[in-house]
Amino acid sequence: MNNRKVSIVLGIIVTVLAIVSVFTLFATAFGASDAPGHPSTLGSCFDVMFGKQGFSAVPTLIVAFVLQCAAIAVGIVGAILPGRIGGITLGVAAALLVGAGIIWFMSPSLFSAINPLSSWAETVSLGTGSILTAVFCLVAALLGLYSGYRSFKN
Repeated sequence: MNNRKVSIVLGIIVTVLAIVSVFTLFATAFGASDAPGHPSTLGSCFDVMFGKQGFSAVPTLIVAFVLQCAAIAVGIVGAILPGRIGGITLGVAAALLVGAGIIWFMSPSLFSAINPLSSWAETVSLGTGSILTAVFCLVAALLGLYSGYRSFKN
């Protein structure tokens, strides 16, 4: 398999993983201790991000979502463009995904900072949606970095 075909395949894989990271935002954002009067979960990542259920929106999580969407667009372009330019664009997609992944790992503290008076503020912990989104972002970023490295190595 020549270098061009490998770059296309890696670009498609990076883009698919970035798309999967967006779809995992439908899962539960946070878990919480079973305090009286609380359900054990807060809602999906979209609910937390855009401030549903009486909570304030978390702008940093919205930025992470925008970074993920931008990485999808840049990943598609990186899969199409040949050679080093494609490697650079996949490197940019990797940087965007690393930023989004780090933000999603910090989401409980970001939520608590925006909603300090909520009874949820001190009990939230990472939920399935936050963890999966961050992991898929970081795995896609690693593949994007490898693709960028591979395009410059040859």
